[in-house]
Amino acid sequence: MESHTATFHRGFVPWQGLLFTASLLTFWSPTTTAQPAIEILPGDINIGGNVLLRLYNVTVEPTEYRWYSGGSISPATLIITYSRVTNESTTGDSYSGRETIYPNGSLLIQNVNRGDQVIYTIQIMSLNGVYAELSAEIRITSNLLKPTIHASNTVLMEDDSVVLNCVSKNADITISWFFEGHNMRLSDRMTMNVEGSSITIKPVKVEDSGDYQCEVSNGVNSSRSDTIRLYVTGKAITPEPAGSSLAGMGMMILVLAVVILMSVLAYKMVHRKTGGEQPKVEAPAEIKPTEPTGPTEPPQPEQPPQPEQPPQPEQPPQPEQPPQPEQPPQPEQPPQPVSNLLCWSQ
Repeated sequence: MESHTATFHRGFVPWQGLLFTASLLTFWSPTTTAQPAIEILPGDINIGGNVLLRLYNVTVEPTEYRWYSGGSISPATLIITYSRVTNESTTGDSYSGRETIYPNGSLLIQNVNRGDQVIYTIQIMSLNGVYAELSAEIRITSNLLKPTIHASNTVLMEDDSVVLNCVSKNADITISWFFEGHNMRLSDRMTMNVEGSSITIKPVKVEDSGDYQCEVSNGVNSSRSDTIRLYVTGKAITPEPAGSSLAGMGMMILVLAVVILMSVLAYKMVHRKTGGEQPKVEAPAEIKPTEPTGPTEPPQPEQPPQPEQPPQPEQPPQPEQPPQPEQPPQPEQPPQPVSNLLCWSQ
């Protein structure tokens, strides 16, 4: 919906989100052709924005304007007055510091909140007393802007931490949280900030996996965010230090060496008992081919056993031969003369 602002409306904040509409309840005393009236500008505004209660169609020369809140006329409900005689304004008990009155009687309310949705009444004073009384009521009828939800991380492992934030452009609201479509119950692992816009889960567990949403409300209407999903996996396995791996490998080598040593000792003991002989392995019996069957011959009669030969008498030992006398050495032959040798050679 398009907004409308008065030309004299200074510092007006553009409206969005939580909207206001006003129904005008007008009362007047005199019967005139042009009746005074109040126009609310803009017709739809955002909480935190500004709203102008514009007074128009005042045909008499007023002496004073008086604005009240809550639908009643009393000193306790007086917001502000403006004197056309002195051109000065005076605040009352219901003044919040956000109201400004103009010389034409219009009232500006800044930074509107939910507490401002009341009936506002103006008295137009003249020399003859109260010229007219008019009232306007502000009611909340429109939807809120949709909030958004953010997570510091969506893929987590057990014992990690995560922060969920609900971001809304609406003011003067309350925030609720939902998990898997149901109202979220805070566990002892979850903390929420004062405003309710942030939740910290520390540490996260596998059961925290799922869809999360936040919802904003102004007491009349509400708006819920899209979902955001958290994925939580099991706890990571921490690798063993390098020293422990080497120690485990050394232990395995030691056990293997002991097994080999025991095997060698067992083999030596068995070798000693058997005297070093290798077990004999009998060769398989030769299988003779089967002879063809024929007529069976009668068995031969057994031969009578031969008589044993008497043992031969042992030969008497031969007498030893006497040793032979040694031969005397032969005399050496005298050397032959050289001349004879020469003759012989010729």
